[in-house]
Parts: sequence; structure tokens; C-alpha cells
Amino acid sequence: MNLIELRQENSEKLLLDAKEILESQYSYLEDSKERIDALSFLKTAVSEHNPARIFLFQKSNGESVGLALVNLAWGYETGGSYLWVNE
Repeated sequence: MNLIELRQENSEKLLLDAKEILESQYSYLEDSKERIDALSFLKTAVSEHNPARIFLFQKSNGESVGLALVNLAWGYETGGSYLWVNE
């Protein structure tokens, strides 16, 4: 299993793989008003100044099978920075 951090400079194929996985996870949102444009969301999430990080999980054959969306944050209780896992 390979773990790839999505960045602005990653290939469009990786972003499209992540889009497919994200849309699959949220397929229960049937009302189009509840859905957002997943590709735009991902491109914003991997922009340079965004605290979000997206990781794509791939099998050794290159098949994308999952993703993780995390945010870097700062808190008093943690005494500094921490990682918040959303997906």
C-alpha cells in the first residue's frame, strides 16, 4: 500500500481518483443542493495556504482505494499543533 499526499503539482489523474473516492463516500447525498463540486473542493484543499491535507491510498498496482482528509490545527489543550482527521 502506498500513501501519496495530494499537492497542487500532483497529476490530474490523482485528483480525479480522489474525486471518485470522495463522491463514492458521499453517494448518500442524493439532493444535488447538498453536493458540492468534488474536484473544486479537492483543488482548494490542496492549495498552498490551506491547512488541509489529503492523502490518497494506492495498491502496489497503482489502483487508488481510499483517501484521508486531515486538517492541521492549533489548540491550547494540546499545547500547540494537532492533526484533526475528517475522513
